[in-house]
Amino acid sequence: MRRSLVVLLLVACGATMLAGAREQGREQQVDAIFAQYAKPGSPGCSVSVARDGRLLFTKGYGYADLEHNIAITPDTLFYLASVSKQFTGISIGILIQRGVVRLDDDVRKWVPEMPNFGNTVTVSHLLHHTGGVRDFLGLQALAGYPEDEPLTEREFLAMMSRQKALNFAPGAEHLYSNSGYALLAMIVKRASASSLKAFAAKEVFTPLGMLTSRFRDDHREPIPNRAIGYAPANGGFRQSVPTFDVVGDGGLFSSARELAMWDPTDLPATVGQPGLAELISKPGTLKNGTPVPYAMGLRIDTYRGLSILRHGGAYGGYQTDVTRFPGKRMGVTVLCNQSNAQAWQWGTGGLAQQVADVFFADRFAAPVSANTTQAAAAPASAARPTLTGEPAERTTMFSEELDTTWAVSIWDSGLRLIKRNQMEIGLGRTGEADTFATPGLSIHLTRDVSGKITGMTADAGAAKGVTFVRVR
Repeated sequence: MRRSLVVLLLVACGATMLAGAREQGREQQVDAIFAQYAKPGSPGCSVSVARDGRLLFTKGYGYADLEHNIAITPDTLFYLASVSKQFTGISIGILIQRGVVRLDDDVRKWVPEMPNFGNTVTVSHLLHHTGGVRDFLGLQALAGYPEDEPLTEREFLAMMSRQKALNFAPGAEHLYSNSGYALLAMIVKRASASSLKAFAAKEVFTPLGMLTSRFRDDHREPIPNRAIGYAPANGGFRQSVPTFDVVGDGGLFSSARELAMWDPTDLPATVGQPGLAELISKPGTLKNGTPVPYAMGLRIDTYRGLSILRHGGAYGGYQTDVTRFPGKRMGVTVLCNQSNAQAWQWGTGGLAQQVADVFFADRFAAPVSANTTQAAAAPASAARPTLTGEPAERTTMFSEELDTTWAVSIWDSGLRLIKRNQMEIGLGRTGEADTFATPGLSIHLTRDVSGKITGMTADAGAAKGVTFVRVR
């Protein structure tokens, strides 16, 4: 009996030592992945890994604040950018379960400031990016607003109310648009008589134990223990911090530790009603019944043969990703405060994928392969033109939809425009007549029957067909 007990103890000790060595080996592998950030004077990342309801790993690399030499920890708060959308989605889901909001509600029922486009855009369309509503970030870029200029809810609504058309008929296509989730935040506010910030705090974050996570709807609000966003500049870094007061599409601050235990497919009974997890993770569909790879703030994809629900975020100096493997109870969170960090990369190679490869290799069903979901294609581009001498024509264009005037000059080789902030942009000719393009922007001139230029249309990402008329 004594010998058997000794053998069992030796086996248990051996297993414990083996597990400890394995965990140490994994930590060393993750340290190697983030080595480029774990050095003085560098912004960096915070990472966490969870499996079967247990936190396996969490660690910070680099600095949250370069001015004050504050290191990143698992509890450092990061601006999540579009990762925020899933928490807007679950807030809408709770209101749907209560019968306050319906998936087929017309957005104008809750936000009457939106124009009547002649086609009904519903709550479901907004949730699944199938409504054709122009992306406000694209509209801002067209209007010449710098990335770090403040944007209030009032200014956002004024911009959206000026739009005269959709990108496409509601339900006809799937095209990612931040405007939909900003509108959903307003629906939460008007349907619950509580801001998204307050609603999510009470109904989502507190029940989940995410007590430091919060939406920020006033860019002047101090966020204790937050990471400052940075972008590379002149061999060093400059601050790049969003100043939006619009939330829903973004605006959430959270930490790797708190996000580690967040699983939209495995919600506790304290959050919503039974069936909420199924509701928020169900893919949307187009009008013809075709499913889209997007649920309520969650991208539906695969990685190494397994289904995943994930979302990334990128704005200013922040790069973030939260990836979950539904049914496997596995997840990886990577939050970075450096704009060129690749939290996730389509196909493979992103930081989150590399971490998943370290911890979950034994669970994967297939080797690394390209994902079927691809990033939205950029507008057709042309070589940046050399514009010398005098242009063939100069004109001034005004867009009522943007409340913006552009100065436009046209050469045989291309086109130059000057926006409200005096930014000059050169566009080259494409193979299509009167069409000019540079990455992220496409311009098409319109003419009357005599051939005189009368205006133009502009496409910038998910803001398509924005109209300008010639005023001089």
